[in-house]
Amino acid sequence: MLGFTQEDGRPSIIASTIKSVVIVGTLSVLAAGWLSSATDNQTLSRLAANASRGVEDPLTTGSISSRANAVKIDPCGPPRR
Repeated sequence: MLGFTQEDGRPSIIASTIKSVVIVGTLSVLAAGWLSSATDNQTLSRLAANASRGVEDPLTTGSISSRANAVKIDPCGPPRR
């Protein structure tokens, strides 16, 4: 069949690779479907609605921005050791 077997009847590496890809792909799709059905859709909808209204990301606390703004990088200055 399309040269997918070797002379001694064993499947060739391309046939084994195709079978492996099909199996892994099928399992990935099934796992993604199972995980997506287990999520709380109302919470995800609320988060998406908040994001579309311009509400800040709830994981951003603002503690990073003050430190990040305080750092001034001078490429011409002497290196700090």
